[in-house]
Amino acid sequence: MTNKTKTILGIVGGVVVLGSVGAAMGGNDNKNTSSLSSNSSVVSTVSSVPEVSESNIKLASWELSKDYSGAEVLVVEYEWTNTDEKEANFATTFSAKVYQNGIECEGAIMVEGVDSQKLMNDIQPGITYNVKKAYVLQDKTTANVIVKTLFGSDNLIDEKIDLGGGSGISAPNGEIGETSIKIVNHKLSKDYKDKDVLVINYEFYNGEDSEKAFNFMFNDKAFQNGIECNSTAINCDDVDYGTHLNNVLPGYSYIVSVGYHISDMSDVDIKVADLFGEKTYLAETIKLSGESISESLNNSTNKPSSVESPQSSTESVPESISTSTAITPLATTPPPISNSKPQTTMYVLNTKRKVVHVPSCRDVDKIADENYSTTSDIGWAKSSGYKSCGHCNPY
Repeated sequence: MTNKTKTILGIVGGVVVLGSVGAAMGGNDNKNTSSLSSNSSVVSTVSSVPEVSESNIKLASWELSKDYSGAEVLVVEYEWTNTDEKEANFATTFSAKVYQNGIECEGAIMVEGVDSQKLMNDIQPGITYNVKKAYVLQDKTTANVIVKTLFGSDNLIDEKIDLGGGSGISAPNGEIGETSIKIVNHKLSKDYKDKDVLVINYEFYNGEDSEKAFNFMFNDKAFQNGIECNSTAINCDDVDYGTHLNNVLPGYSYIVSVGYHISDMSDVDIKVADLFGEKTYLAETIKLSGESISESLNNSTNKPSSVESPQSSTESVPESISTSTAITPLATTPPPISNSKPQTTMYVLNTKRKVVHVPSCRDVDKIADENYSTTSDIGWAKSSGYKSCGHCNPY
């Protein structure tokens, strides 16, 4: 069993556990029910048990709030009816997600007024019940709420919520390109046990007909001296594991960071295939150029790294890509991007959310270190899909 297979089985097995995480706390703010049906009755009954359809779940209301860390969240209230012949709960019946700019918003925990335990409460057949879920917002652009049955493909809810920050990155017009993976950049780092880690940032473009997550679509592997490098349970500050699980809507691209333990500075062969290994999307060799880990880390501190312009969302790629490319740990192509503190001419980038800020923006302090970069080329940022922060409005 591969590391990826073990990881997926662990994630699936943990869905029930994650569904129960949260805190029951009172109060709310910025409540909005102007365009949505608001039903204050938490529990009611129906005379029959119909099949699951749009009529059995609806978006009752939404509100803006903050989580325990102060991050802005969207709280969505759902009203649903158990149409099964036995007791059921929301968490194992529905997949309820929110997207901004084509990227899934992460679930929020410890939000005032949200009791996540209710998602796991079983209700009997024919009972209607209201639950709330909270989602961490990327910005104030339009939020797209999409609800399906847990393993279904049809949307039971597909509604957009205007948060006042514009529509964000629009869905692609016309034909969607083929699914592709490319390496944006890489760096050498350390995990919490001081083991050497090669961190690779992949750009994943979803050319499928439905939303997809990197971890459930691809099997990525790194090899040194013919032996697979471990990529599971790596606690490294430069790896954002949430990116592995976030779904991406068709026609959108997303940056995913993966860490691999390396044994020395020899070449690393990267292979990304579909989950069952039938199609290869990327085969590339990273030459570490004989540098020591300490040299690479010193270089990454003193030199700006750079991110190549993202691939066009309509650009197709060959079924199998096989190259051998010398990629230094620190790319030198423009525009300059660095992890150092910004100067007055620089703009701050949230590389995970793909948002541009001015250095004085209040949201800059909320950016995790692994997602923090800067650039002086605002034109490049715009053409590369970065959007303007709704608070500081850099452009």
